Formats: sequence, C-alpha cells, structure tokens
Amino acid sequence: MASNKPNKPKSSSQGPISLWHGMNFAPMCKLLAQRPPMHWSKALKIALLPPMCAHNSVMSFVEDLFFKRKVQQTEVKDPPLFIIGFWRSGTTLLHNLMAKDPRVAFPNSYEMLFPTHFLFTGKYSPQMTAFMLPKTRPMDNVRFGWDLPQEDEFAMATMTLLSPYLITALTRSFEQTNHTYDFKGAPPEQIQLWKDSMELLIKKLTYKYKKPLVMKSPGHTLRIPYLLDLYPNAKFLYIYRNPYNVCNSVLHLRRTMVREGEFGRSDLLGHEDEAIRTFNLGYDVYERDHKLIPEGNLHEIQFESLEKDPMAVLEESYSALNLGDFGPAREVIAPEVAAMKRYKKNRFDKDAAWIERVYRECRPAFDRFDYPDPTKNSGPAAGESPNSDPVAAVGK
Repeated sequence: MASNKPNKPKSSSQGPISLWHGMNFAPMCKLLAQRPPMHWSKALKIALLPPMCAHNSVMSFVEDLFFKRKVQQTEVKDPPLFIIGFWRSGTTLLHNLMAKDPRVAFPNSYEMLFPTHFLFTGKYSPQMTAFMLPKTRPMDNVRFGWDLPQEDEFAMATMTLLSPYLITALTRSFEQTNHTYDFKGAPPEQIQLWKDSMELLIKKLTYKYKKPLVMKSPGHTLRIPYLLDLYPNAKFLYIYRNPYNVCNSVLHLRRTMVREGEFGRSDLLGHEDEAIRTFNLGYDVYERDHKLIPEGNLHEIQFESLEKDPMAVLEESYSALNLGDFGPAREVIAPEVAAMKRYKKNRFDKDAAWIERVYRECRPAFDRFDYPDPTKNSGPAAGESPNSDPVAAVGK
C-alpha cells in the first residue's frame, strides 16, 4: 500500500566547518572583499574562518620548505583520467568504483579540503580530526571520510575562487558566479591561476602516490579546452543520466550546499531556473568541446547501465580508453558493487508541471541520449527505481 507521507530527501548538517575553512589567508581576504552575506546565526562558522585560514597559510609555508622543490621537479608521465558529467549524473559513483583499482591513485577528502598543505599535515591531521566528521554527506546517505575519494572542485574553489561552489558564499545573486562554470567572462589572470593551481595539484598528488591519477569534477565537463592545454593526452570518461532525474536531484544538492557553505541566511530564489540553465549550459559546452579530445581518449557511459551492470560497463570503459587489463580491478571492485545494493536512496515527490518544464527546456539532451518523454510515462524512467534519486551508493 502506498504511503501518503511526503518524501523527504536526506538533509543533515556537517557542523560549523565548511569548504571555505580550507582557504589560505590571502584567498580568504579576496572572498571577504566581495562582501558575502553574513548572519549572527552563523557566528561560529564566521569566527573560525580567520584562525583556520591563517593556520592553513602557516602550514602551506612549512610544506613548501620541505616539499616545494621536490614537487616542482615531479614529472607527470601518465596523463590523468578525468571523470566528467553534470552534477548528480553519477560521477561520484564512477569515481569511487574506479578508485578501487590498486594501479591508480585518487585525491581524497582531506587533500581536497586542505590542498595547500596536505603533503605535510596529511601525515597526522586526518587521524586526529576524524572524530569530528559526519558519517555521511549532508545531501544524501553517501559515506564521508578523510580517506575516501573526493572531487578536485573543492581544491580549485579554495585555491582560485573560480568555481561554481562560490555561490555557497556569494548568495546575493546567481549572476555573481556565472563566469565560474565555463570561465566565459573570467579575467585571463584568474584563468591562468586556475590552470597553474590544477597543474600544481596534479604534481603534488603524483609526487605523493607515484601512480596514474583518476580525477573527478562535474565542473570539468565545461573546461575540456583548459584541461587539454595542460594535458593534451588526458583521457576523459563522461557519464550521462536521465535529464529529469539530474535536474530533480540538482535542486536538492543546490539547496543543501548553499545552506552548508553560506555565512548568512540565503533568500536566493530561482533554483529551478538555475538547475535548468546550468544543465543546458553543461550540455551545450560539452557538445561543443568534446570534439577537441583526441580520438580514443573519450568514452561515454550511461548511468542507468552502470547501475544495472557495473562490471560490464567498467570493463568496456577500460577497453575503450586502453586503461589496461580489467582483471586486477574486478576483484577489488566487486565488494563495492555489492554495497550499492544496500544503499538507501533519496526519494523525491513528482510534480507534473516540473516534469513537463524539464522535458520542454532540456529536450536536446533527452533526444541526444535517447531518453523517453517523461510526461508520457507515469512510472520511473527506464532503468530507475520509482520515486527515487537513483545515484546509487555514492551520489553525484
């Protein structure tokens, strides 16, 4: 018998520490100069910002004393593999699965939240602070921990302030951060800072792990030309998902991230408009720029197929991108696949007007990836569970 209770997607607090507490002191001053809205209810979060950012700057200086020359001399012999795809399309699921391969390395949560000094403090700080972390992410039931795979967008946000995540601090209007998606309209010096920071981050991770890197950021879907400037032979694994389910889940993600990252109490409206606008921007930019990727260095996969048969999809991806024998990865990925079946998914109520709007305004993506018209299907989209956000096991 169906329940009459409204669906309530999981939403919890991560506490007073936010993404912005990973900044150094100079970026903090640049962010505060833009006058992010503040409110007394976020007093602890605001008060922690100067001492933590000052601590980050000091630890960065100490790290440079020990590691700067070694990092500069590090050669990235194996170009990274970048997992791309719009937010909530399954990039985290894909990243977590591929990170199980013992032949590769990945950035973890501690490294991406404290990117300027993890080589030095990463030897002791994660163990000392693990008790402070929430068990799961604020927006879903995905496990969170310092040692788990994490997207490099967090590092780029705090190192450069050129990231869509800037909207979690500058919450007055979406126009303030439009340039952070595909960098259109961004100052050249800021784009160069982003490229320099990405190159430094890749070198630091390569120095630490001495393995090929599997990186992940939904934002990179809009930055293919810049990544190719740095790594012309980089490989890209693009994952796509039913546009309706993407937009539906992005609404929840946006509201949760703004709540957790802001220093004020946002009255920012228009999340529905932004979800559709940015989805279409991501689709259009990818369709334009993916042709720049050399033949054999890009492979596209469908989220629903990955959820249904992860091993087959991953093996096909390894073959298409020439990543080596899938056999060694199969054994270690199998337990993660089993965990997917136990994952408790978010559930969202359906709204006929919202379904019709998403289909009407995102029609090119529905057609390109061969998804049916959701307005003619009262049940779930092909391959997905009823009334659920099917980003199984590991979210975005």
